[in-house]
Amino acid sequence: MKVLSLSGFLIVLWVSTAWGQDSLLQAQDQLQRRGEVVFAFEVPDGGTLSRLSREVSIDQVSGLHVVAYANQMEFETFLAHGLAYQVLAPASEGPAPVGMHEKGVWNFDTYPTYDEYVKMMAKFQADYPDLCEIVDVGATVQGRRLLFARISDRIKDREAEPRVMLLASMHGDETTGYVILLRLIDHLLSSYGAEPGIRALVDRTEIWILPLSNPDGTFYGGNGSVKGATRYNAGWVDLNRDYPEINQGDTELDLTSLDSSRFAPETYALMRLASQFHFTLGATFHGGAEVINYPWDSWTSDEIQHADHSWWQAIAHRFADSVQRDSAGAHMTGFDDGITHGGDWYVIHGGHQDFMTYYNHSREMTVEISDTKLLPAGQLTSFWTYSKNALLQFIGAALTGVSGTVLAEGSGEPLPARIEIAGHDHTNSHVHAELPLGDYYRYLSPGSYDVTFGSPGYLSQTHRVTVSLEGDTRLDVALVPVLQERGAPLFDLSRGGYEGTRIR
Repeated sequence: MKVLSLSGFLIVLWVSTAWGQDSLLQAQDQLQRRGEVVFAFEVPDGGTLSRLSREVSIDQVSGLHVVAYANQMEFETFLAHGLAYQVLAPASEGPAPVGMHEKGVWNFDTYPTYDEYVKMMAKFQADYPDLCEIVDVGATVQGRRLLFARISDRIKDREAEPRVMLLASMHGDETTGYVILLRLIDHLLSSYGAEPGIRALVDRTEIWILPLSNPDGTFYGGNGSVKGATRYNAGWVDLNRDYPEINQGDTELDLTSLDSSRFAPETYALMRLASQFHFTLGATFHGGAEVINYPWDSWTSDEIQHADHSWWQAIAHRFADSVQRDSAGAHMTGFDDGITHGGDWYVIHGGHQDFMTYYNHSREMTVEISDTKLLPAGQLTSFWTYSKNALLQFIGAALTGVSGTVLAEGSGEPLPARIEIAGHDHTNSHVHAELPLGDYYRYLSPGSYDVTFGSPGYLSQTHRVTVSLEGDTRLDVALVPVLQERGAPLFDLSRGGYEGTRIR
């Protein structure tokens, strides 16, 4: 653990005199033991909160009351503001039982150890080789693996169908999603032959599920227990603040131009994956509240709303409403009936949700799945019951809106294309048709739209389409080449499969 710099020591000395030695000693203890400290404070105004959101990791905001996390350097920066603070007990060190387990793991009523988790993921592939492969997309700071379960009916083929990405425990101490997504994998695979609705989802979509996005944080206390889990990764980075900030003047991002050393390895692995596959819909699962948080996190709704703001509200309400029904109104009832525009709760920068939505032209939301970060193991089954139908319904949303393929007239060659709606799209809300199949997916609120398809070297076309929230509208387009040399494609995702490692 780093020691305080001289300047940091002087700041600490001043603050300890001003606000009390006890808080400082408690903060130092947490930083030495865990590499991070969790604390609460009051801000005098929104401007101070906005500045602090770039300096520490804001976790909760209620009026002017703030709960945040910080590593050593971030905490020194916070102290320079001279604000009074209270150090809080880490949620993962509380008295609630976490139910570790040798027996009962396959009932999903306990938190698997890290080694059990790896075995469980490998067993999914071994038991369902035609439906599931485990894709290792990279290593963490401490060498643990980032393991996706990729689920599809034709697991060895690239199909023209939407891809859905689901991630959990990006904050390592928010563990409810860890078990819920493991259970979702099991449910999709084990129910495929018996439930027509599950079969339809697996047949028509490609589902990527990463139950453990920050295994170093979740297993900070050792591979045998989630007790003592930390929010940050082993490099003391908040992974949900580590992505490139979205910038309206920089609408496309070339991953090859990014310095990998600027990012945590967990962050860079997910950015690399997203650059090679077009994920059309996604959700990250967090804890500490119960609410569906939709884009943008980077701006309040008074500043910028997503072009599909009304669609987001409908999708978020459907998820929250389903949880409310299945929990008899006991869960996800706060905020605006269970949903919030991210920046209206509090603004953050460098989050996965906005990165995927803005730079990858996906649609991603954040699911705060439980008020308790480290849920007692005895409640895991109940939370799965509350969440199951909402999760399946959300995956099904990938099959709505307007979709199809963009081809070259005559040759039938698939084309990369930009799909945009005049008078509707803004702030990078357009989508792309991707190679090698030329398929595209655009989710929209019910209504009629003029959709324009453009590809370098081809005449653009505009088509009138009518969509509903529940149904899907198919629109295949054949573009006519112009009599000139074809320009460079917008992007090239024709390289085939992900350059990662399949678990054998």
